[in-house]
Amino acid sequence: MIETVNTNTSDSNSKAIIIMDNVIIGNNHLVVNSSIINIAQNLLNESGSGQILFYGESRHMETLATLADTEKDISLQFNSIEVTQPHFNKVLRIISWGKKLYKDAVCLKQIVKEADRIKPRFFIVSTMIPLNIYRFMSIMNSHKKQNFLMFLHGELEFIFKKKPTTGQRIKGFFIEKAIQKAGPNVRFIVLSDYIKKELVRKLSLDSRQIISINHPVLQYTRKNIQLSDPIVFAHLGVANKRKNSKLIFPLADAVQESNYSENARFAIIGRIEEQEIQIASDHVDVMSKNKQAISQEAYISHIEAAHYSLIFLSGDEYVYRISGSLLDSVQFQIPIIALEHQSVVELFEKGGDIGFLCKDFDEMKQVVIKLSQKDPLCTDRYATQIINLKKLSEKFYSKNASEIISEATKS
Repeated sequence: MIETVNTNTSDSNSKAIIIMDNVIIGNNHLVVNSSIINIAQNLLNESGSGQILFYGESRHMETLATLADTEKDISLQFNSIEVTQPHFNKVLRIISWGKKLYKDAVCLKQIVKEADRIKPRFFIVSTMIPLNIYRFMSIMNSHKKQNFLMFLHGELEFIFKKKPTTGQRIKGFFIEKAIQKAGPNVRFIVLSDYIKKELVRKLSLDSRQIISINHPVLQYTRKNIQLSDPIVFAHLGVANKRKNSKLIFPLADAVQESNYSENARFAIIGRIEEQEIQIASDHVDVMSKNKQAISQEAYISHIEAAHYSLIFLSGDEYVYRISGSLLDSVQFQIPIIALEHQSVVELFEKGGDIGFLCKDFDEMKQVVIKLSQKDPLCTDRYATQIINLKKLSEKFYSKNASEIISEATKS
């Protein structure tokens, strides 16, 4: 145990929730896991006080402890567990995998033993590798009186990928078989309605076993709600092949060739994966220097100065793995200019006028040029788009997810 935050001396173990993550190390996945803690706090607040036990890697726990909301009348306890990653060396990799799988099995059995003792309301699995999901499903099924909630993240795309690699095919196999053999005491949480619909269809599942919530985001209120010169069109996060990020360069060039280039500025707020994307225009500012990731403070500062978020997703990329760029657009309430894509279309259906949904790249160019020209038919929608994004972002907050999970687990 590395830290305990106690805001309630109650030891009513029947009101406990256990959360486990034996994958994430360091400062990754903080938004998701801090949101899961908030979800657990909200679930326990329905009955007053309670206790949350979170098991994870020590450095990850240390940061989560600083982010935790300790105002709620809940006892919050962080327990450090060993999280191992296989060795990169091909010779040592097989040996390290064997050690990892053994240690993971021992760890889970110990946590399940603790769950048997305190009988929590829920045992939540935040992140787990596909092979472990399959291996541990039998253990979960055998504890019929324990309610398990398992979050499924980007690993789901391995089930649906049209041309998977051998490794992806193996991972998809284990996830698919694990989901199919899950007992009625195990429910899966996915991060969009479309993912739930497709998972139920493909695996012929009982829809009640899959709970759909919006991917959690942190609460935020946008301060920059007016368009100013120049209008900043930004690509959020790492620019790479999967995001189709290369399109920002011809887009910037198209505006430069118009008579209104002084009214527009293009930026990549993040680094470029240069082995995948080559800088192809002098008209795009890259905020990352020396190929390094920018700090979170700088990232937020640049986002607050931007006016529109450019989304170039296409095909089945980021359909079953939620795009961080898209989530940041919602969280920071930046109107979106995007190509038609399943994830984007779903957002527009939920949020209404939250930007411009373009059928192809030519239409996207025309939208950006009209905005640069200050066409009132486009620019006059800006304040409304931000208001709608604020309303949409509230649907992604932990409280909303808690209500969905609470209602779904009553049946």
